[in-house]
Amino acid sequence: MSARRISIVAAAVVLATALVGAPARARLDACGALQPIAASDGSISCTHGPDPAPPGIDASVPRPLASSTPTGDLSTTSASSAAVPCYGDGTSGKRVQALYVRPSDRPDRSAQVVPLIRQWAAETDDVFARSAAAVGAVRHIRFVTTADCALDVQQATISSSSDDTLGATIIALANQGYDRPDRRYLVWMDSTVLCGIANYYLDERAGLDNANNGNGPQPGAVARIDAGCWGLAARGESVEAHELLHTLGGVEPTAPHATPLGHCTDESDRMCYDDGSPGFVAHQTCPLADEALFDCNHDDYFNPSPPPSSYLATHWDTARSDFLAGAAPAPTSSTTVTRVAGTDRIATTVAASRDAFPSSQSAGSAVVANATSFADALTGVPLAAKKGGPLLLTTGDSIDPRVLDELSRVLRPGTTVFLLGGQAALSDAVADAVTGAGFGVVRYGGGDRFATARIIAEDGLGGPGTVLEATGQSFPDALTAGAAAAAAGGAVLLTNGDTQSTETLTYLASHPAARRFALGGPASRADPTAQAVAGDDRYGTARLVAEAFFTAPTVVGIANGLLFPDALSGGANVAARSGPMLLTTPDSPLPNSLVAYLEEQRSVQRAYLYGGDAALSPNVATGVARLTE
Repeated sequence: MSARRISIVAAAVVLATALVGAPARARLDACGALQPIAASDGSISCTHGPDPAPPGIDASVPRPLASSTPTGDLSTTSASSAAVPCYGDGTSGKRVQALYVRPSDRPDRSAQVVPLIRQWAAETDDVFARSAAAVGAVRHIRFVTTADCALDVQQATISSSSDDTLGATIIALANQGYDRPDRRYLVWMDSTVLCGIANYYLDERAGLDNANNGNGPQPGAVARIDAGCWGLAARGESVEAHELLHTLGGVEPTAPHATPLGHCTDESDRMCYDDGSPGFVAHQTCPLADEALFDCNHDDYFNPSPPPSSYLATHWDTARSDFLAGAAPAPTSSTTVTRVAGTDRIATTVAASRDAFPSSQSAGSAVVANATSFADALTGVPLAAKKGGPLLLTTGDSIDPRVLDELSRVLRPGTTVFLLGGQAALSDAVADAVTGAGFGVVRYGGGDRFATARIIAEDGLGGPGTVLEATGQSFPDALTAGAAAAAAGGAVLLTNGDTQSTETLTYLASHPAARRFALGGPASRADPTAQAVAGDDRYGTARLVAEAFFTAPTVVGIANGLLFPDALSGGANVAARSGPMLLTTPDSPLPNSLVAYLEEQRSVQRAYLYGGDAALSPNVATGVARLTE
């Protein structure tokens, strides 16, 4: 970082000792003048304290978020469509896990932040890629990715005090299983305690058995960036790249131009700056344009091809890390079409849950609704997305055993399950069965579908300032609204056909500044002052909603526009992947609106079809595949 700019991000580095032959118990004298942090596994971390943010950035004020709501007359912009490279199955081997973490006293902004994390992660990878390209090499971050090659962003809530220090954060994350030796954790902390901070192991050995290379038993290092310093890559000051490089083992204090506190003296360089080390003298040996990149002279901590006998040939070189890939990912030739289906609507909803949350106990919650009536379930998709879980359908008088089995698979014991609708929709027997299986139950139900929608918006979603209105007298427009509301961080409220419902009026009266979008003809007539998003038919409306709320999506969901069950559970599935829900006829020819959308959106890499052959014929799958070749 430039020495001529005071308070450049150098987010405080935590130095963790991993000395060869050191005893397992903590050595409280290992940090010297630095403050030690003893971890539960016996390793010691050391910190010299957080560093100030870049000029013009106040780390105590969250960065304004780019929005994924529609453009047009709004002042916000959509998130970038940049994507991280995808390697193998996305999980095997050493990987960098992206995390959205918030203290329990902070609001949950995951719906807005997670799409942006995918952009910022891609920008972080770009720093590594361009740094390697400077010496004619290739390096990409091996992120954990999903089955459809999207960045896997896990979510965690920690106690209100666990963001006070990095040590507290590391312990809180370890308690939730985020301490695997074969992982590095890139944490976007929704807090404003500091700018950035990270830990790594003091091990200068050149071999791949270096403690920084994820060989254990040392827990995976953590790079933490707080909300005031998110997404600064456009300024050439990616705090994410700086902190992640630390977790890979740079800069070792024995490097030719290293400081004792984990940085370096060469300028301009992403890792070099005056970190307060005694006797620090900067050397402007590289162009200012190198400020955004690593190791401007390729001799301290990052060089994919170090000269023989040089320091990096005989000491640890982060470019050798197994958390980085040395080749570009294999290109994908065309969109992959994946069918998510079961033998009936309940089996399909279980299949959608397993597809979105393949690992056991990986969902943050679950939403359950009636499988035979769409009324209460229409507004549940954004709730499922916000809570980080599936939307499951069951019979109303008793819970289907397959749904109970899926809850036990996908949730940790004690997790909350949200039931939609009153006892007429889901009986007390359903609630009792869920409770008996070891889960908490919260019911969101009103006197009718309109009241249930308002209660979900207020109590389940926290009264968001973005509202998508759709008629509650039929299901197609509300089906497409669910994924869009999830992407916008908003709620779905229902009109009574062409007339505004009393419950929706009540919500809007208590949220007069809410941004309102009326989806479909009936809702547009019920609220003529809202921004209308309405096509000639249900398929045209679905296309317009996708275009308005999603910029260059890599994933789309497609469901039968004449039936509701598959689209409900599919809506939660595709919302978890930040994609839109589109509607089609059950057989060819495909609707013109769907054809036009798929031909125009060349960013789409995977299309999910929800429902079996009876709901969507093989001709639909063939047609979608051909349109996206």
